[in-house]
Amino acid sequence: ALVASCGFALAAPYLPEEAKESYSCGSVCVGFIFSVQPAFAFIGSPLCSQILKRRLCSRRLMLILSLNVAGLAFVAFAFVMKLPKPHENQPPVLFVATASIIRAVSGLASGAVDTTVFAMIASLCNHEQAHLVRTQGEESTSSTTTTTSTLGDRMGKLELAYGLGFAVGPAVGAGLYALGGFLLPFLVVGGLTVVLVAPALQVALQMGPHADKSERARQIASLVELSEESEAQGDDEEQCSVGGLVLARPGALAALCSAALSCACFGALDPSLQIYILSSVSDAHAKEATSAVGLLFCLVAFCYCLATVPVGRIADRAAPHACIAAGLVGIAVGFFLLGTPKFPIPYLGEAWAKLLPNVIARSAVALCVIGPSAALTFVPSMPALIMEARKRNGIGRNDNWPGEEVWHDSLSGALSAAWSAGAFVGPLAGGAVVRGLGFDDATGVFCVVLGAMAALQLASMLY
Repeated sequence: ALVASCGFALAAPYLPEEAKESYSCGSVCVGFIFSVQPAFAFIGSPLCSQILKRRLCSRRLMLILSLNVAGLAFVAFAFVMKLPKPHENQPPVLFVATASIIRAVSGLASGAVDTTVFAMIASLCNHEQAHLVRTQGEESTSSTTTTTSTLGDRMGKLELAYGLGFAVGPAVGAGLYALGGFLLPFLVVGGLTVVLVAPALQVALQMGPHADKSERARQIASLVELSEESEAQGDDEEQCSVGGLVLARPGALAALCSAALSCACFGALDPSLQIYILSSVSDAHAKEATSAVGLLFCLVAFCYCLATVPVGRIADRAAPHACIAAGLVGIAVGFFLLGTPKFPIPYLGEAWAKLLPNVIARSAVALCVIGPSAALTFVPSMPALIMEARKRNGIGRNDNWPGEEVWHDSLSGALSAAWSAGAFVGPLAGGAVVRGLGFDDATGVFCVVLGAMAALQLASMLY
């Protein structure tokens, strides 16, 4: 998770300028290159889900192969600046096509990594509960935690890794770029992924049974593979359709839409926040403002990381849908504080701007609200989907359910696809709304949409 998110953000600080100087690429071309990766992650997530669901590949093998492909894609991207430069007044077709193809491969790999990791985490909780039931008897179920009530904590730790990757990625990329130019960041990260990360993961997944022959160690080590019990549950596979779940349980649709919308709101800040801040300061302070924007993005990632684990534990004890709704409201409040919108509450935006005139300070406060609120939206998403699958099958939240295993791959692919779709659509839709309405009124639109989604999320709890 850390490698995938770090690689995604690695080129953000320097690729636009390099592409502009070397190949005369405008913002549209660069934006297209960046958007290719989440677009193909959207394709790769359900594809990986179907491969795992049909037992064409084990989760362990899928994860290791995906990490190796992602690492090789990073290495290949290091050489895109070595491509021939176009003749004068000719578009940089070769550069854009090659960079986009490599980013597409990276997107497919990152989608597979996300889907596989989500499925592994869910299986970890499910098999641990099944092990406790087998060893202690069914009477222990009421005194032990179940999949739904431990998944939030584990998803919180997973999202911590993603948040660290997005926070560290630009800094690592900028530092290595300053040391060795465009080649170095991708060669280092890609090379380490292939040479160290994937083999180390393979060893870590295999050493458990050899290091300790106890029943507990064998149980934990086998969590990354499909158990014989889940293999025998073929009769349930036809029923674990995400489409059927969405039609039968509105809460599942609300959870997926909330995940996509939250990612889209995050993505909308990428092309617009820097322009908004620079337009609000004088030319004499433009350089300092540009540096401040980078720090602001690090700030929101840092706040997100601080909140993931506590939010996961809260989601284990509270209704996941309520946590998601609270997160959507928090993101809406953050967007309202980010600009000075005239709606949905007239005059309040102007009063906030007068109270804190410095645009960078206002943005910092807003992002400190958005970061933890995003954790409230992202972390409980998988527990919410599993809870909806349980309700559809008439299984209580605290009941042991061996048939849950067959849902993990499908739900993981759907959730990863929803996040990827939001990451792809966000910058495009956000840029269009900002161009049409201006940044201040655009934040008001985001507030209204997020508030409406929060209301739908709460309404889905009644069904």
